[in-house]
Amino acid sequence: MVIIITTTTTINMPNKIKLMRLFQLVSPALPVGGFSFSHGLEYAVEAGWVKTEEEVSQWVATVMRESLGRVDLPILFRAINALQQNDVTTFSYWNDYCLANRESAEFYLADTEMGKALLRLLKQLHPADNHLIDGDVSFVLAFAVAAQRWGITQDDAMAGFLWSWLENQVTAATKIVPFGQSVAQRMLWQLSEAVNPILLKATKLRDQQLGGGLPRLAIASALHETQYTRLYRS
Repeated sequence: MVIIITTTTTINMPNKIKLMRLFQLVSPALPVGGFSFSHGLEYAVEAGWVKTEEEVSQWVATVMRESLGRVDLPILFRAINALQQNDVTTFSYWNDYCLANRESAEFYLADTEMGKALLRLLKQLHPADNHLIDGDVSFVLAFAVAAQRWGITQDDAMAGFLWSWLENQVTAATKIVPFGQSVAQRMLWQLSEAVNPILLKATKLRDQQLGGGLPRLAIASALHETQYTRLYRS
C-alpha cells in the first residue's frame, strides 16, 4: 500500500524547458539503475530463444506491444490523471495493480528499485515538496510523479517512457547477443515505427482490459534469477 501526499501545482515553465525535462527523465544518465536490468532478455539469449537481429526485434516488439502496451503505459496514463485530480486512493490502487502484474521476483525488484531511486532524486531536486511514501512504489508511478511535477503532458510522458524502455532493451542486445552500434540503430529505427499504435491503444483500454500474459517472458525473468553467468542484475 502506498500513501502519497504531493503538491498538485505543476511548474509553469517554457515549452523548451519542459522538453529538456522530458529528455532528462528518459536519459540513460538518469540515476535509477535501469541499465542494470535486461528484463528477461539476457536469459532468452542464453537459452537460444533469440539469436539474430530479426528474432531480437520480434521479441522486443512483442513485449512492447503485449506487456508495456497493456500494463505499464495505460497505468501511467491513469496515474497522471490521478495526480492531476489529487486522487491519492486511485493513485495507490494503480501502484498496487502495477506491482501485482510483475510475474517474477526479478521484475518486482527492478520495478521497485527504480521507483525508489527516481523518488529519491525528485526529493533532492525539490526538497520543499512534500512526498510521503510508505511501501514499494512502481517505477511507472514514480515516473508519473516526475512527469506531473515537471509539466510533461501525458502523451509525451508515455512516449518517453516507452522510448526509455526500448532503448534499454536494444542496448542490452548489443552487449549480450552481441550486435554492433549500426545494427542497434537500425533496430531502434524499425521498432520505433510501432510506437504510435501502441500508445494510442494504451489510452483507449478500459480498466478491465488491462493486463498482459507473456509466459515465456515471465519464465525468462524467473530463470535469469539463478543464471550462472550474467551481465545484468537479478
